[in-house]
Amino acid sequence: TSNAFFFDFFGGGEEKASTADPHNLALPKHLELQGLECGKMGQRVRQLNAERKFDEARRVAQERLTLAESTYGKERLVTATCLNDVGTFAQMFRDFDRAEALFEQASKMQRKLLGDTHPHSIATLQNLMSLYAAKGDQAKHDAMEDARLKATDQLVTANAAYEELITKRSTMADMYVESPAQTFNLDSKSKEVQTFKVSASEMGTQASE
Repeated sequence: TSNAFFFDFFGGGEEKASTADPHNLALPKHLELQGLECGKMGQRVRQLNAERKFDEARRVAQERLTLAESTYGKERLVTATCLNDVGTFAQMFRDFDRAEALFEQASKMQRKLLGDTHPHSIATLQNLMSLYAAKGDQAKHDAMEDARLKATDQLVTANAAYEELITKRSTMADMYVESPAQTFNLDSKSKEVQTFKVSASEMGTQASE
């Protein structure tokens, strides 16, 4: 069983989808049914994978990728999700060159839209590590592991700084309540850290689950 990560984005586009926000899943009305179908196909892929019907799951995953590209565009998070899914099945069927191309395309897209330290970006690095291990390419595996560890360390540091900032804001708010004559500009403190809070659940669902 592959230990690659599946993701759970279902929808979103340009005129197709707006490019202003990579998380924006809004579709124009004439594409809404296609967006719904793409979501249903994603659920179907996971169901078939859980039932170990891998040939059919691979076929549906590929169809979903084609639909996502035509509905949302080729540089959207939902499309990166589909690339990861198809890459996972390509690896499962030992089509390593195609899996590598798909994972690398997804990784490039996620790092551009989300940044290197987002959990989804890190999870795709894990997919590449798994692939290189399966191929027996130790040099690429080690290089990818170094990149993943670096990104993970940066994420942990950013989250620790976020927690520290929240504690400071809470403490300052308490002080303000105790001494209302003293004013604190709490919003300016938020500029100390420009990051986001993430949870382990955002790392995606392993295909083996």
